Amino acid sequence: MPGIVAILNNMSVSYTKLNKLDSAYFCASNALKVNQQIQSLPDKAFSFYLIADIFKQAAEINNTFFLNDNFKGNTNKCLAQAKLYADSSVQLYANIKNKENLAKAYKVLSEIQRLLGDSDAALENYIN
Repeated sequence: MPGIVAILNNMSVSYTKLNKLDSAYFCASNALKVNQQIQSLPDKAFSFYLIADIFKQAAEINNTFFLNDNFKGNTNKCLAQAKLYADSSVQLYANIKNKENLAKAYKVLSEIQRLLGDSDAALENYIN
């Protein structure tokens, strides 16, 4: 079962690179669902990170299809959800002491906060 989670997360990464955010989100959210059975904290943190990044990208490029389909077109709602996922990813990576991925999660969190207009928090998390 852990292999399935990794495959879904890797598919999410690939779809994100192709800017197919709906497919990327489908894979990452299903990885989270499968992970509920095995409770792998690193995989859960990675799925949270991926979803935060997908939502951030959708808001940043104003992907109207994705935003309309998932957030009724509301970019701020998308970014608020992205922030929740990024916060969760930061928290899990900190708990399992994975510094490399913690830095990546902080970077996405900082970018989300910048898009939300919270420059002070964005700078603080960028420095972390």
